[in-house]
Amino acid sequence: MNQNFTIEKVNTCKMGVTLTKEGIFVNAVLTGKSRNGMVVYEDDFENGHYIDFPEECRIGNVYQCLITDYDVTGKTYMLHEDGIPVIDPYAKAFEGHRIYGEEHVATATDGLKACRFVSDAFDWRGDKKIGRAYEDSIYYGLHVRGFTKDVSSKIDEAGTYAGIMRKIPYLKKLGITGVVLQPLYEFEEYTKNKLNYWGYQTGFYMAPKNAYAYTDDAVKELKTLVKQLHKNEMEVILQFYFDDKMASGEARDILSYWEQSYHIDGFHLIGNDALANKLARDPYLANTKIWCEGFAEDLVKPDTDMKQKAERRLGVFRRNYMYECRRFLKGDVGMVNSFVSRHAENPLM
Repeated sequence: MNQNFTIEKVNTCKMGVTLTKEGIFVNAVLTGKSRNGMVVYEDDFENGHYIDFPEECRIGNVYQCLITDYDVTGKTYMLHEDGIPVIDPYAKAFEGHRIYGEEHVATATDGLKACRFVSDAFDWRGDKKIGRAYEDSIYYGLHVRGFTKDVSSKIDEAGTYAGIMRKIPYLKKLGITGVVLQPLYEFEEYTKNKLNYWGYQTGFYMAPKNAYAYTDDAVKELKTLVKQLHKNEMEVILQFYFDDKMASGEARDILSYWEQSYHIDGFHLIGNDALANKLARDPYLANTKIWCEGFAEDLVKPDTDMKQKAERRLGVFRRNYMYECRRFLKGDVGMVNSFVSRHAENPLM
């Protein structure tokens, strides 16, 4: 038997367009009647080079292909259906939307201009999952922009991933062992003259939000933040809002991408508890912390084995419990009985 073989890790969550060592991997759903493919732009986002995908790469409406020997350095792309450019819903990063909120108008001025080619290459040396038991954890929930945007933060990087990194010493001083980041995937926060500040809505789930980046490279900036938090023994939990239309396989691939490419420790899933229960049973996420409002009984059986207790990964997150705890800790009148009742409602996980 030949023993001279090698095994190497590969990213199995190649939804959309992904740069690999072999070339450009494409896994895209396209419904053009006569042509489907990709448009590659140099710098003007208007005059692009059209690449049509051959029919032999098609399975139903899904095109899977590998493009080799094509230099995309400094270039961006869109997918196309019958020659009409369309955004890749699984783009890993975007050009545009650098301005946040009421100052932002989703037009050619600051809208999402095109998708970026993103490589998973990053220096993760020395990085590892913390894997801390819940009993030993203190989580700090924060909004990427809101946490440091106020002038009291006294930093140039206010309201960004880099801004959080500047505040790591402060978090350590508080005794924090993990941060819970409110939605930071790319979404349009200002529509119909209304601001969705918190981000609990659908969006481009695989791309970090450009308006939360201090530099022009949101991907590298966010990965650097995660690595520095881990270096300081802090876990990183991301919040995701999934509606009832989200398929479990698609959600699984999205979360797996963030876990693999960004070394995320866990996810707080909001908006679809049925989906969260399916994901809690998914073997791809078997060593990932998952939180939601409620899990099925077979997932939350009390565990008396100390080893299994330390490896416990599911967590019930109940907003009413959080609100009552806040009021209790503030010293609001008449909160003792209410706090005790809420505490007793929590299952033994």
